[in-house]
Amino acid sequence: MALSDLWVLTLRGQLMNQDIVNVFTYEADEPFNATLDAASDLIDGFIIRVMLGTVSGGLAGPLFSELLTYNEIEVYNLDEPTAFELRPINYEGDATFPASPSYVAVGYQTNKPRRDVRRGFKRLAGITEDGHTNNAVTTAQLPTWQLIGDDMASPLPTGALTGVVFSPCVIKRVKYTNSKGGISYRFPEPGELPVTYTITSYQVQPSITTQVSRKLGHGG
Repeated sequence: MALSDLWVLTLRGQLMNQDIVNVFTYEADEPFNATLDAASDLIDGFIIRVMLGTVSGGLAGPLFSELLTYNEIEVYNLDEPTAFELRPINYEGDATFPASPSYVAVGYQTNKPRRDVRRGFKRLAGITEDGHTNNAVTTAQLPTWQLIGDDMASPLPTGALTGVVFSPCVIKRVKYTNSKGGISYRFPEPGELPVTYTITSYQVQPSITTQVSRKLGHGG
C-alpha cells in the first residue's frame, strides 16, 4: 500500500448555524499519477454514490431536514501536496418536518477485519423529530438509513478522467504529542508506511447518538 493511493475527502455543511463536518477516506485501486484529475474523479464519484445515493436518497435526501445544507467538498492526496481540489456544492435536505437539534445524529460503524486498526464511525446530522422515538431511529425509517450506509460503504464509480476506482477505507491514525503536551492523532505523512483496511459495510446503529462538537458554542 502506497501513501499516494490514499485520499481524504471532507464534506462540510451547516445545520441551524452549526458547522457539520464528516471526513471520508478512500483508496485508489491502482497506482496512478496523483493529479488534479484524480481529485475531480473522487469528488464526482462521491456525489454520485453518496451525496445523491445509488440505492438510497443520499446524504441530502428525504430523511434529512431541509435546514441541512452541504456547501463544500475538499479532497487531497496524503502523499502529494499538489493533488487536491476544493469544490463548492449546494445540496439541501428534503424533509419539511421540524429538525432535531444539530448535535443529534444517526450513527454508523464499519466492519473491523484487523485488531490493530479501530473501526470507522460516522455520525450523520439532520434527522427530523418524526424520525426517532424513545432515543432510537423509528422502525419505519431504519431500513432507509441502512441503505445510506450501504452507499457509503460502496466503491465509487470508475473515474471518467483517470479510470480509477476509489474504495472507502479506514486509515490508522498516527499518535503524537501536540503543542499543548497532550495526545492527538493524525493521518500518516510522506515517508511513513500507512496501515489500512477496506470498508465493506457501514452498519447503522438503531439508537440515536450525539456529537458534542455540534452543540452550540463548540463549533463544527
